[in-house]
This record gives sequence, structure tokens and C-alpha cells, in this order.
Amino acid sequence: LRMSLRCILPLASPVLNKAPVLSSTLVQRQRATWVVPRRWQWKTFTESQNAEDFANDPIIKKEGLDVSLGYIEQQKGLKCYEAGDYEQAIVHFQKAKDSNDKSVATNHHMGVAYLRLDRLVEAISCFNKALDNGVDVSTYASKGQALYQLGEYMDAYDCLGLGIDFASEQEDADQQAEEDNVIKDYTKTVAETEGGEEAANDPAVQRLDEIPRAENVLETLYAYRGYAAFDLQEFEEARRCFAKALELSPSDGYYSYRLALVSQELKDYDAALELYNKALELDPFSVEYHLARGDLYFVQEKYEKALVDFDASARLNNKNLLSYNYVGLCHYELEDYEQAELVFSRGMKLADEMPSELTHGLIGMLLHNQALNFAKLGKTEEAIAGLERAKILEPHEPEHQNQLN
Repeated sequence: LRMSLRCILPLASPVLNKAPVLSSTLVQRQRATWVVPRRWQWKTFTESQNAEDFANDPIIKKEGLDVSLGYIEQQKGLKCYEAGDYEQAIVHFQKAKDSNDKSVATNHHMGVAYLRLDRLVEAISCFNKALDNGVDVSTYASKGQALYQLGEYMDAYDCLGLGIDFASEQEDADQQAEEDNVIKDYTKTVAETEGGEEAANDPAVQRLDEIPRAENVLETLYAYRGYAAFDLQEFEEARRCFAKALELSPSDGYYSYRLALVSQELKDYDAALELYNKALELDPFSVEYHLARGDLYFVQEKYEKALVDFDASARLNNKNLLSYNYVGLCHYELEDYEQAELVFSRGMKLADEMPSELTHGLIGMLLHNQALNFAKLGKTEEAIAGLERAKILEPHEPEHQNQLN
């Protein structure tokens, strides 16, 4: 009884820790449409005490744009976000939203702040509001990420697909956006500008509520659609998406690893091995990558090679129960039952010392495999006791009862 690595390892995705829209270098990203001199950056946007200070600057006057307190709240919210104070960022975004409930940017950034706090339902609500008032690839990426983390894989898959389609249509627009000489204003003052509807329909004014695109937004779209496709067992689409993510970020070993998992599912073992090797070249100390390559060797019954990788994963993290399980299984398959017993016992001792929330689904697997090994050693009573305990922990797992019978 082997637990599939692919069912649990994706939870460690590094992309989960990447902000799809607000990067750590917010005012320096290449695709941002801020065009005012660098001397503005955060200081003027966030440290102005009121809208008048900001509006009286010669550059703003040259653009002929109105600025309200809501815009200042927006910038304060962004500054709090960059500082990691997501709760306070939401407070400022809400004040900006009070000025203009239909602002695409305000709803989007508020959603991203909720996403950082794992308040996924509220995040999705904000993203829906943003998309109701304007289509933006970054919002598709963020909403797709939230849906995936919520476990709504099909909805995430569809949402991210829309984002990828929209991004393809907007490729030529990126260069034009960088050349546009406008400054963004996310507040209701756009609608209040002298000229009313005529002003609101001006192309320059319409751009005031756009969202600066983060450099990794396409990577996020393809990565999360790949995750969703994998969980939906749409492996060919997962392969396409991870290949694209790897193309966008070739130095990220994680995408090589994810692409290898897909290749293994498609039984393209040669391609999987090449990709696992590449991932390990980039990160030779990854427990995940060693476990995954070991699993590839294991399913091909190359137990000695598998043992090398599983043993490496155990040495890199001596509290990883999966490593003990797989090292023990390799010894079992190599008919070294005494050594397998030592490893399984060590794993069970560690499991008993760990909090139950960290061992969920793992103790039953260890007990089952240890019981099979006891049987090989002629220790029938110990084998039955182990299977009985595994059955109590996992009553819906039929294999425990099958072995007991």
C-alpha cells in the first residue's frame, strides 16, 4: 500500500508564496505603467497628507488629472501590503472602495490582500467585482489561484483558461501600455472630471483604473492551470501548462519537477527522469525532488536506485515519514526484512512523537507496510496487531481488512 506522492507534494508549491500581482519591487516592475520620474515612487504617493499636496505637483498638473483622498488611501493600502500588513491594507482599500465601489484596481488589490490572509471567499468576491467592471489578466490569475487553494479545481481551471486567452490577445498591447504617458488614478474623481461622460470616455481617462501587471502573472496563470489540470487528471493540458511555465522561468527547478510528475503519470519515464535530474541539478537538497525521482525508480522496480534517493531524502530531513516509509519498502522489496523492520520501527517511533495533524494519512500507511514486513519475518501476532490499528485509524481503507483476511 503506497501513498501517491503526487497527491500531497503539490501543497508545497513555491508559487503559492508568490504574489501574482503585487511583487516585492512594486514600483520597479518592467511592465508597470507608472511613467512619472523615479523621485515620485512611494514617497509622494503615500506620504502626502492630503490630496491637495499631490494634485499641486507640476507633473500632475501637466497631465490635467484630478486626485482625491481615495487615491491616497489606495496608495497607503499598497504600502501596507508591501510591508506585509495585509489587515491594515484592507482597511485603506475599503476607504478607497467607499469612494468608488466599481474601481477595478481597488477591488483587485483588496482581493489580493484577502488572498494573502487565506480569506479565500472574500478574495474571490473582490475579484468577481473587479472582473464585473473590467477584464484584467492579473485578476484572472489571482482569482484562479484563490479558487485552486479553495479546492474548486474545475472553476480554477476555467478561470485560468480565460486569463490565458485574454493574455494572448493582449500581447501587443503591453508595449503600448509602457509608452502611454499617463498616471493612474483609482478614484471616483475620474467620473467627476469636468466634461462628465465625454471625459470618462477619453482613452487616457479609461486607463486610470488599470492594474499594473506583475512580471510573473503569465507564469502564475500557466502554473495554477497546470495544478488544476493535474488534479483533474487532465495530464496533457497539465504538461502543456507546466512546459509554458518552465519556458517563462527556466531557472525554477519546481516546474521541471511538476512537468516530471506529469510525464510519470503519462508513463513517459525517460522524459520524467530527465526532468527530475534537471530539477535536482538546480536544487540538489530538495527532499521533494529526491522522493519523486525515487518514486519513479520504485514504480519501475529499480529498487536499489530508488533506495539511494529515498535515503538521501531521509538524511536531508530526518523527520519525514514518507522517507522512512519508502526506505523501508525498498528494503522489503529487496528482501532485506530485518533492515526494513529497523526503518519502519524508526518511522513509527517518530510518528508517535509528532502531533497528529502532521501525521494524518501517514501512520496508517506505515503500520500497514510494517505489518506486511512482520509477516515476512514470521511475526504473525505483530502483523495482525498492526493491521488492526491501521484499520482503526483508516476505517475506509479496504486494503487493511484484505490483508487481515
